[in-house]
Amino acid sequence: MRKALYTLTVILLIGAVIVGCGKKENPFEPITSSYNVSGSLISNRGPKVVSCTDLSGNQVIYHTPAYDEIGIVFDSDMEPSTITTSTVKLQNVENMTAPITYTVTYDAKTKKAIIKITGVWEDSKSYLVTVTTGAKDKRGNTIDGNGNDNNKDPQDSYHQQFWGATSAVQYYNFRGPRAGVYPANNTLAFALTDSIRITIWDDQIAPYDSIDPATLIASNFSLTTEAGVNVPLPTISVTEVTTPQRVYLVKFRPLGLTEATNYIFTVKTGIKDIHGNTLDGDDDNLSERDSEDEVVVRFRTFDPYPTGLHLIVREAYYTDNNNTLIINFTRKMNVASMNATTIKLYDNNDATGYIPGTIRVLPDSMGVSYTLENRPRPLGTDYLWVSRAVRDTGGLMLDQNGNNFGGEPANEANGYVSDDFINGTTLYAFPYTASIVRCIFDDNVENGSNGWSAQRLWHRSTRRASATWGGSYSWHCADISDSSYSIPYPGPATTAVNDTLFLPSMNCITYTNGLRIVYDWWSRTDGAADATRLIYSIDNGTNWNLVNGGAVYSGNQSNWTTGTWYNCNPGIGQIVRFAFAFNTDAAGNAYPSEGFYLDNIRVYAW
Repeated sequence: MRKALYTLTVILLIGAVIVGCGKKENPFEPITSSYNVSGSLISNRGPKVVSCTDLSGNQVIYHTPAYDEIGIVFDSDMEPSTITTSTVKLQNVENMTAPITYTVTYDAKTKKAIIKITGVWEDSKSYLVTVTTGAKDKRGNTIDGNGNDNNKDPQDSYHQQFWGATSAVQYYNFRGPRAGVYPANNTLAFALTDSIRITIWDDQIAPYDSIDPATLIASNFSLTTEAGVNVPLPTISVTEVTTPQRVYLVKFRPLGLTEATNYIFTVKTGIKDIHGNTLDGDDDNLSERDSEDEVVVRFRTFDPYPTGLHLIVREAYYTDNNNTLIINFTRKMNVASMNATTIKLYDNNDATGYIPGTIRVLPDSMGVSYTLENRPRPLGTDYLWVSRAVRDTGGLMLDQNGNNFGGEPANEANGYVSDDFINGTTLYAFPYTASIVRCIFDDNVENGSNGWSAQRLWHRSTRRASATWGGSYSWHCADISDSSYSIPYPGPATTAVNDTLFLPSMNCITYTNGLRIVYDWWSRTDGAADATRLIYSIDNGTNWNLVNGGAVYSGNQSNWTTGTWYNCNPGIGQIVRFAFAFNTDAAGNAYPSEGFYLDNIRVYAW
């Protein structure tokens, strides 16, 4: 019995093997249970268009031969039911709503959709093919039209333009509009009286493309506090600038802003062009998620009373062929307080000889231009008077004597001088030229190195910070640990200091009349042998020369001082580089000697 059972088991096993081998007659037939179809079915990314051309392999389509067609090759197996005239569109670029009769078929073997027109292709037309997100692969993934491996973008249609043999239509713009915002990101001291201004533009010329003005509505902009509290926006102001690209200017003057507060302003992707392309906020030629394509700027409103920051006249200089005097303050100003009553120019230092002119507030509200329409030549010595009654946006009056009490009248009994600004020395009158004086470099050292090159002891320091003279930082040549410039050898001896601070190179080739530099400085050294010299080079640092025969700063300062306007005439029409060289002997150099400080460096050329 047991032997018979063993025999039956063996027979059954052999039969099973024979039956199993007989199931596959062709050894080269794929094993369908483990077969993976191509392309996007192996992942969740959307299918892409590999090519979109006519029979000649390009985008110039001909009505002869009559069988010319457009073929769209995908990289994935598409679901045929989603490849129709509803998802693969053919339009006339000149008239996007004009109907075109055509057919769309799909060949699964080649993964190719074929567009054939009913009738003939017109040589004078330009055609646009659009594969919309209704086109899907076998797994249901929608088309990845911009090819960024993300088929979740809100605008992922694929586009390709074709031209007839004689068509002269411009290239259809698939890119969304762009936007620029004032204030710029991370702007400080935004005035409550100022407006938020947005410039919106598109690449192409109307009528082929332009901003859709219907999308320039308040709901496509938002203003919130940093904590996310919504700030209502007032009535929107939209102005179309007449240019080929139809630039639009949008303005808001926010209501209810408070001083010293952080705000976030957003331009949303609801802004579109006339073809429906949404805002391309990150300027990468793609329309992606709102988080990437919104334009977001953060700014802070003006702080009216920051500790130690005085309102003073920072600088004044002539420009525009000596016809305009520019007067800059250290704070954003109350516009109403700057007028012909509070700002005057005289040709005598006893406040006689008034020179009439027109006062205009500068765009940043931190200064004015004083235009001298009826000024006779030749120029003489001028004296500027600014009343202590001028105010910043927080109400602070002029504190020209820097004692933290603005608006003081003269009080000889207490030893105070008036806070009125009167320039008792000559306001430098630039020679009459046919060009405009420009400030080509202006750095208050508050925002990093900005192209400077610092040797050894030179560094950005807050030790002698003075809000009156430029904020929290200045350049300082001394040991950062103890603010001396005593650099010891191993042992008791010290070494001399020969360290240089280089400004970035400046291209002055187009300026042929004058070049000047001005700056603020503070010094405390242990002797005249320890001094700073202003030098310049016009051969990329191979040779250096003293500016104006040798500007030398040494000794002890009780306060910051503005450097004189120094000529650098050999640098006119050259690429020039300025530098400050701090040189000492090896004796002393210990604290309280602190070395040299530098701030508020400006270079003017004309």
